Amino acid sequence: MRDNLSRKVKLWNDKRGRNEYERLANLYALIRSVERLETAYVNSAAHAGAYEAACSELITKYKTLRNALVDAVPDVHRFMVRFRFPYQLAHFIVADLHVRS
Repeated sequence: MRDNLSRKVKLWNDKRGRNEYERLANLYALIRSVERLETAYVNSAAHAGAYEAACSELITKYKTLRNALVDAVPDVHRFMVRFRFPYQLAHFIVADLHVRS
């Protein structure tokens, strides 16, 4: 049984598959960043100016990534549920971003 745990698992077979997994990882990281930013702002650990600048950058990145993943991830909320996102603030923010897009 131990041999099975140390065996490498290949998630993709070609460059296109690898790029898709990288985009999915980027989406996960982006949502996680949104959650951390919101938490910092709510706890007064981020100043308004820095918060707004970071939000603007994350929104731009989200829109770009969203366009690249529209076929692989047609519904970001399902993506969040599928990968068990415990981040409540991010659920609300992603919903707001989806409405704005």
